[in-house]
Amino acid sequence: MDGGPYTGRGRARSHGLRSRPRHRLALLWLTLSEEARAPLTRAQADFTGAARLASWGGLYLVLSLWWWPASLISVGAWTIAWWQGRTYMEHLAQLVEATIDLHITPLATILGRVVEGPFTPADGEAVTRALHKGY
Repeated sequence: MDGGPYTGRGRARSHGLRSRPRHRLALLWLTLSEEARAPLTRAQADFTGAARLASWGGLYLVLSLWWWPASLISVGAWTIAWWQGRTYMEHLAQLVEATIDLHITPLATILGRVVEGPFTPADGEAVTRALHKGY
């Protein structure tokens, strides 16, 4: 699986790749407020639910070796899980990108970096160095 634009991994990568080179910053989960974390946590829980449904589809596929109607349940569960997974991954990737865009400048300000205008890769590198304490 190459993680192309039509897969969940590809969608997450496309959003991450847009943010990472632009900011060159590893956003730390611990710097976010509870209000900022809540939508990300819900989106992650939704995606986890889709993965759980796909797992149940796999279990029903095994059951279909002994009981053929289970194969119908398996196909249905997998189809719904695939659709939900794509939708929830797109939502999660957009939330991550928006969270980075909204919270990157205040984080830089807290760490002593004066940001004038749009956040640049140089700003991101300075903040990353401050977070990594020079390592």
